[in-house]
Amino acid sequence: MAWEDDPPEDHPLLDRLVTIRSQIDLPSQVIHGDLTQNVLFAEDLPPAVIDVTPYWRPSAYSLAIVIQDAVCWFGADPEALLAACADVQELPQLFVRAVIFRLVTALLFDHRDVGNFVRVVEVAERFAT
Repeated sequence: MAWEDDPPEDHPLLDRLVTIRSQIDLPSQVIHGDLTQNVLFAEDLPPAVIDVTPYWRPSAYSLAIVIQDAVCWFGADPEALLAACADVQELPQLFVRAVIFRLVTALLFDHRDVGNFVRVVEVAERFAT
């Protein structure tokens, strides 16, 4: 749904995101679609990426998902993260898609409270406009 592959679900938060989603024109490649909590760190060793979830999307989409996760699940400062990545092409729209991706996943599969998405949807609305 984040990439307009399926019709959007009917949910107020999702409706708000679909309203601000616009077309982007970036090349796609294989990316890891779930880096958050899937990178292991150990002293004196390089980071190890686990549980690879491949997607065919623009390279910065992985970054947008990590930013979404940090804001939504870990209370990170969205302005600081988004400002640090301000030079990333189409980041506002990649972020909107990342929020759609995680929200739809929560609605369809996790069946958990989506209240924690209210803040990140508001961030997406500010950032995308």
